[in-house]
Amino acid sequence: MEYDKEYLEKVKAAQAASATRPAANPFFRMRRTSPLDMSSVMGAYVKDMKLSRGLETHRICEAWDSASGAGQFTLRKFFRSGTLYVTLTSSMVRSQLWFQRAELSARMNSILAADPLYSGKENPVKNIILK
Repeated sequence: MEYDKEYLEKVKAAQAASATRPAANPFFRMRRTSPLDMSSVMGAYVKDMKLSRGLETHRICEAWDSASGAGQFTLRKFFRSGTLYVTLTSSMVRSQLWFQRAELSARMNSILAADPLYSGKENPVKNIILK
């Protein structure tokens, strides 16, 4: 198979450019540094990938399940700007939890403060709305 002269020149130029790329670009060069612990690497990864907001919401929903004990009666949980919206299947459970909202939010905040994987702000749950 015969190639066009122009095509071969383009291929050679591309090969030459890719051969010099690692030396020209400092991001391709690996440098030895001191070892990092896994917690700092994971924290940087979560921050760089912008996953912290979703992980914090997940931790808040887990704190609801452990603080309220109504995980089996919970259909949906949604957290936005300090308010946790919870949809329950049982009206009796909802009426019992309605009177305990302040205690539940305090208990959830203490659970989140003790959680080493939660890195959000202090006292994130300010209000609980039960549906």
